[in-house]
Amino acid sequence: MMGGGKEVELAVENSLGAEVGDTVEISMSDAALLKATFLVYMVPVIGLIMGALIGQNYASAFHMDPTKLAPLLAFSFLGVTFVVVRVLGRKMGAARRYLPRMVRIVKKACTGPAS
Repeated sequence: MMGGGKEVELAVENSLGAEVGDTVEISMSDAALLKATFLVYMVPVIGLIMGALIGQNYASAFHMDPTKLAPLLAFSFLGVTFVVVRVLGRKMGAARRYLPRMVRIVKKACTGPAS
């Protein structure tokens, strides 16, 4: 078991003819992994910060208290980025380059008769 020794069940295309119970190694391109990680973690943080900055800087234009508008816009932008992440995540999930693939069968399952 690679990657920390934890077993994980994951649906991937069975390109190696693995059987139920086999342990397989999977791989994903570095670029795809970095894009997906950026999308999931950084886009919401960027939205949160942008909302806070916009609320802080433009509160006076709306005759509002910056301490109220900044968090309101921060969490609004955060919510919008969650929707964006979900939509883009589905599109990325449909693209083959973002899907993990089997690399090799690490260990075959015991298929012998039970004694």
